[in-house]
Amino acid sequence: DGRNQVDSLTATIEKAAATISELDSKIESLTKNVKANDNDLSAATDVRKKEHEDYIANDRELVEAIETLENAISILEKALKKGSSLLQAVSNPEMKQLMQALSVVTDAAALDGSDKKRLSALLQAKEDAEFTVGQAPEAAAYETHDGSATILDLLGDMLDKAEGQKADADKAEMTSSFEYNKLKQSLTDQIAFDNKQLDAARKGLAAQREVKATSEGDLETTQKELKEDIQSDSETHDDCEKRAEEWDVSMKERAQE
Repeated sequence: DGRNQVDSLTATIEKAAATISELDSKIESLTKNVKANDNDLSAATDVRKKEHEDYIANDRELVEAIETLENAISILEKALKKGSSLLQAVSNPEMKQLMQALSVVTDAAALDGSDKKRLSALLQAKEDAEFTVGQAPEAAAYETHDGSATILDLLGDMLDKAEGQKADADKAEMTSSFEYNKLKQSLTDQIAFDNKQLDAARKGLAAQREVKATSEGDLETTQKELKEDIQSDSETHDDCEKRAEEWDVSMKERAQE
């Protein structure tokens, strides 16, 4: 009947209202999550971009340093094989040009400062020897202050270190790229999942709001009809009582006659 329908519609409205509240909270939470993950991905992308740019610049400098060192070593070795002294090899115009280039690229590539000092000391020894009349170009003149290496040995050592730095940088770049891609995939997947949940929650919210609005309209109509029925029943009841009273009066009057 009408009262049962009112109770049913009221329950439906209350349930829809509770679901709407839950969906509102869920949508708010998911929206925050998506925004946070978007920000994290953007920040990680910026960091990765800067890391890669630094790697490219450093790699270019290291490659140039390695090539220059290799050329210097090659020229020295060829000159020595031809019977030239180390002094004569280093004095070679092409070698001088390479040594100048080497000074620039080793600064740019941030190679070991102590090696650069040792190289400068050896080159200075070469220049001093050039101005020493009658001095023989002995290899000892091109040793470091501790007698540990000649120019050729030092260049080889610098080359090994430059190649080691490049290998380490390549490995670090590969690791950073892998870690970034893994993080990007994880965040992208989570964002996609949350957006899917958001879409479902928004559709569910719209449906529940429609259910609530429809039920509220039905409830208003049902309550109005129920009120009218109650009023009609009351009027019928009053009319019946009035007729009954009139009947009683009529019967009493007849009895008196």
